[in-house]
Amino acid sequence: MKRKEDWSAVEGIILDSVAYDIIKSEKSLLVTAGPGAGKTEILAQKSSFIFETTRKETRILAISFKRDAAVNLKDRVLLRCGLKYEDSFDSYTYDAFAKQILDQYYRILPDDNRPDINYIIEDGVGDIIKQFSIDSYNRSDWITLKNIRKKLDSTRISMLNQPGLKLWDELLTSKPSRLTFSMITILVLRMISSSPIIRNIISSSYDYVFLDEFQDTTTLQYELVRNIFKDSDITLIAVGDEKQRIMLWAGADNQAFTKFTSDFQAERKELMFNFRSAPKLIEFQLEVYNILNVNKISIGHNPLYKEDEGYISLYEFDDNNFESICISNEIIEKIKSGTNPKDICILTKQLPIEYTGNIIKLLGEECIYARIENEYQDLLKEPIVKLIISLLDLVEGNTNPNSWLIISNYFDKIHISGFKIENMIELDKNIRNISSSKMNFNSKEDLVELIDTLVALLDVNKIKMVFTEYSQGNYLMDIIKKFSELYCREYIRLNTSKIHLINEAFLGEHSIPIMTIHKSKGLEFTHVFFLGLEDSAFWNYSNNPMEDKSTFFVALSRAKKEISFTYCSKRLNFKPPLKRFNCINQSHRNISEIYDLVLQHKMN
Repeated sequence: MKRKEDWSAVEGIILDSVAYDIIKSEKSLLVTAGPGAGKTEILAQKSSFIFETTRKETRILAISFKRDAAVNLKDRVLLRCGLKYEDSFDSYTYDAFAKQILDQYYRILPDDNRPDINYIIEDGVGDIIKQFSIDSYNRSDWITLKNIRKKLDSTRISMLNQPGLKLWDELLTSKPSRLTFSMITILVLRMISSSPIIRNIISSSYDYVFLDEFQDTTTLQYELVRNIFKDSDITLIAVGDEKQRIMLWAGADNQAFTKFTSDFQAERKELMFNFRSAPKLIEFQLEVYNILNVNKISIGHNPLYKEDEGYISLYEFDDNNFESICISNEIIEKIKSGTNPKDICILTKQLPIEYTGNIIKLLGEECIYARIENEYQDLLKEPIVKLIISLLDLVEGNTNPNSWLIISNYFDKIHISGFKIENMIELDKNIRNISSSKMNFNSKEDLVELIDTLVALLDVNKIKMVFTEYSQGNYLMDIIKKFSELYCREYIRLNTSKIHLINEAFLGEHSIPIMTIHKSKGLEFTHVFFLGLEDSAFWNYSNNPMEDKSTFFVALSRAKKEISFTYCSKRLNFKPPLKRFNCINQSHRNISEIYDLVLQHKMN
């Protein structure tokens, strides 16, 4: 164990005095930090400090808004601290955290509020409503039901109107029960309220709680945190950036920062560094503070950048055909000059295929692969997908130490007495047998059979035992099916049976990622192209300008060196996000505040 005064960050990590204060503080803190400030790294270093300077066995709980952030944070902590601390650091989304509590303690709920143990999770209330007959409700009720989600987000079921209560009861009592994550959280809050011992068990299981992406926390999610941890001895660290609050449409609580500092007597700290973006991009980001009603501050930049580095451009096209040709040609030139495709990103506010379909085609003609990441991005964070990819790697005979580490760590968890040498020998034998019998695949069907064989080796029941998120319903099998589908898509596209090449393609090692701004949060790219700086893309700007301005800020802040915006006077063969917008003619009148700012700072 190290003395606290002797602890320092690992070599190569730059931390200023404020960062060290945050890491070594024993108080609850609200840490505000702009893009590129190293929020994830701060929490990883804080974890390292706690584990390395504390005598007792310490446990940390991290809760994030998105699955990506939860996985990335845990990966970063284990990278800094080592696998020996894996069981001491739990990282969940708010939804997964609530689900785990419900699954473990659901029997405490009264009969009329207890869901079936094999309940099904639905993505949204709209999907659930489709399961019930419209004949069950009169027309006015049905109209109400179509907008019921916000009502189900309430912690007080008494606020629901009659059709809302009727729907709640039907969802809860159907066989199996059909729940949204909001409903799960409500049930957990009820559970904690009626049985304080559950609250005490959960709060006493941890010494520290990290709240990542705190600006996107919903009112309901904050209530969960508050009801469990308020007035406990736990130290809480909330990290976020109000300028990147882009989830108001999903219920983000714009008072969360104020509530947190009051409820947990948290001290506020601000990180004033941007390690990601070049100086000229940081200057532009600071100008955006004005339209976000945020006071401009001095932000330091990575010393590896020169003062004049960073480039901002705006392309104004007559139509999207010219846009596709120009942007494709620029990307082709960058790749010919040595840029890795994965260091380039194409962003859209919504509907990526509508904006990028022709660009994907033009790049493909030059053997440059660009893909929409939405499906892949979610799958790549799944534990079962990581396991299958690692096994595929080993079956091919590759000596990737990380693959063996992932697999051996899994089998260590399913062996009560530990993963001993004889178990390793048996596993190696099984892998060799699969390799000799299944590796010579010549069709999609053969590849699916190989994947199914590897899943059988992992054992579905044991997978559910190790990863509780798969314990209910058909979620695990749905993920495996989706993985097989997308993995086979890469196999067919590449026309190769070399596993390492298919793995690299599936992981996006050689492709240009295309995604929505929301999906890009937490990511960074050397070159960013944002297509469609137009009113039709920001269709709700008049109703919610601050959220759309924050969304623009998130897009801008993904870039490390260059960002290019595009505007088209016309979009041909285009399906707009909202039907009231003309499919052809575009404008930027509604978003003039954003557009004019780009015009003022463009460098082309």
